[in-house]
Amino acid sequence: MNNSTGWQRFLRNRVAVMALAVLVLITLVSVIVPAFMTPALNQVSPNNFLPPGSHGDVKVSEETTTLHYLLGSDVNGRDLLSRLIQGGRVSLLIGFCAAALSLFIGTLVGLTAGYLGGKVDSLLMRGVDVLYSVPKLLFILVIISALDRPFQDWLDHQRQAAEAAGHATLKAWLDAALPYYRILLMILCLGLIEWLTMARIVRGQVLVLKEQQFIAAARAIGRGPWSIMWKHLLPNLWTVILTYLTLTVPIVILDESFLSFLGLGIEDPAASWGSLLKDGAQAINRLESRWWLLIFPAALMSLTLLALNFIGDGLRDAFDVR
Repeated sequence: MNNSTGWQRFLRNRVAVMALAVLVLITLVSVIVPAFMTPALNQVSPNNFLPPGSHGDVKVSEETTTLHYLLGSDVNGRDLLSRLIQGGRVSLLIGFCAAALSLFIGTLVGLTAGYLGGKVDSLLMRGVDVLYSVPKLLFILVIISALDRPFQDWLDHQRQAAEAAGHATLKAWLDAALPYYRILLMILCLGLIEWLTMARIVRGQVLVLKEQQFIAAARAIGRGPWSIMWKHLLPNLWTVILTYLTLTVPIVILDESFLSFLGLGIEDPAASWGSLLKDGAQAINRLESRWWLLIFPAALMSLTLLALNFIGDGLRDAFDVR
């Protein structure tokens, strides 16, 4: 099957193309718009829990500015719309980066196990089975507990070393990055647990491909195992890998949102859709619903996850005619 035919089938899938357009729009807004937003929107102010469409005064540099809160304000008086956009940047960053890390690990393990076979295959797959038997939440909690403090201490040590060496630019960068270290920790933790299914899928495809004639021809001309894996097998797996990548990103975003909702993920001053949902849930009481703090983050996250799943389904239907 040639790739142009697969892409043509994907482009004929209107739902998948529309989902791709939605995902691109959300990504561009999350990446570009924060650079043009007024800093006062993220400033803590007395205008907390304002409903959508409200106005409020904020003092900026001894001057009072009137702001329009299109989607309302949060518990700290910050504009919810700007928090949603910044939260989208964090959630998508974690989703794509952790999925890419899991894709790399899973592809490497699956390629090695499927092609080499024998004891190597048995050892790697039994390791995958053991990791599958461990509850995901427990695995995540163990990794976070093991890496949280050492990772934070390492960043702080690097900041102090940069200050002692007189590297002002590096120190400033580390000072800015230290409050957001949880983002890097989430990428590492989630990337280390979401590769198991990818390894099984790649291994299954390799077991089929390695019996094909072009692999036998590569062996006949003296190609080594690693050369065959990277130059002959991997190029024939990229559509499967790409498809599963689009299906892994929603899983990672949901995992990060769940952890943030439990208070184990992203913390202030950073924001993700999960941490915004946590803040919204904490603000709800019997007297006032403050519905906007839950509805808007949940709607935006659901729209993104639906788009990613429709794209994954479209890629699967286009490139896997079976």
